[in-house]
Amino acid sequence: MSLESRLYNALQSGDQIKIESTFEIIYIQYFNLLSYVCFQYGLDEEDVKDLVQETFVDFFNHLNLNDRIKNFKYYLIEMVKNKSRNFLNKKKRLLLLSDEEIGSIPDIHPTNQSLELYGWQKGLETDEIEIITKHILLEITLTSIAKEENVSKNTIKSRYRRALAKVKKYLGGDK
Repeated sequence: MSLESRLYNALQSGDQIKIESTFEIIYIQYFNLLSYVCFQYGLDEEDVKDLVQETFVDFFNHLNLNDRIKNFKYYLIEMVKNKSRNFLNKKKRLLLLSDEEIGSIPDIHPTNQSLELYGWQKGLETDEIEIITKHILLEITLTSIAKEENVSKNTIKSRYRRALAKVKKYLGGDK
């Protein structure tokens, strides 16, 4: 049974224990993915934690039986993307800094916890990271990625295979 069906069945039954356990499964399953999406917007770890938490709270608070969500993963990713964009826009309006002030801001180095989310990217080219992110995390087909980038499907397949080989080597799976 899919998570979507499991949650709606629990909501329909009104069984609080089933509802809470299903919410917990959804939270555990998607927390790292949503954090990763936020990190892609250049947010720091605290902002990421806050936005992901806020996304789950909003998701759970606004869920109802009448508006069935067919794909929680897609829905949660879109929610966290919108929250990240809104957060950055709000932050931009609040922080109007001069070029000198911006230049004096120190680089933010990720902590060990945040490195776990994107440490696999080490040694990959930007286009390889994008292909893996789009295909594996966002579940976009290689054909769609090829169309989007206006290149042949075989080119995308080659880049994808090359990127996966690099990731396997980095993770120690290709010895």
